Amino acid sequence: MVNGITFSEQLITSANFAHFMYTFLNHANGITKGCEISQSGGIVYIQKGYFLEFGRMVQIIGTEEIQSPDVISGQLYCKVIFEIDLSKTNSTTEFKQGIFKTLTNANKYPEVVQEDLDNDGTIYQMPWCQYVKKVDGISQFRDLREIL
Repeated sequence: MVNGITFSEQLITSANFAHFMYTFLNHANGITKGCEISQSGGIVYIQKGYFLEFGRMVQIIGTEEIQSPDVISGQLYCKVIFEIDLSKTNSTTEFKQGIFKTLTNANKYPEVVQEDLDNDGTIYQMPWCQYVKKVDGISQFRDLREIL
């Protein structure tokens, strides 16, 4: 079967468009506009803007606030990521396939999962920042964003 993606009366799916974007951006991920990142008082702030992750375009409207994990003693190595999870189903009113998360590890910065979404993968995590969280707050904050 042949699928005429960019032909009249044919349907272009999100997977088709993501493949196109990822290919023509030479597999680059990153910020295309805005998305400034900062931290204060145990919260990571990401400002409005646009970014591309594995060919999927995402818009941040307003400011995203990502609470850092609680630390009772010692420290945690934290990495804020945006996770695409294609095993979830979106609706016309809810975006469920993408979310900001904080990955943690007691000994080192956590690794990200980056499956090939163009080849049956379902999870792709793009790093935004990393930091060490202690009882008294965030230290060693480092911006990891790629700017396109």
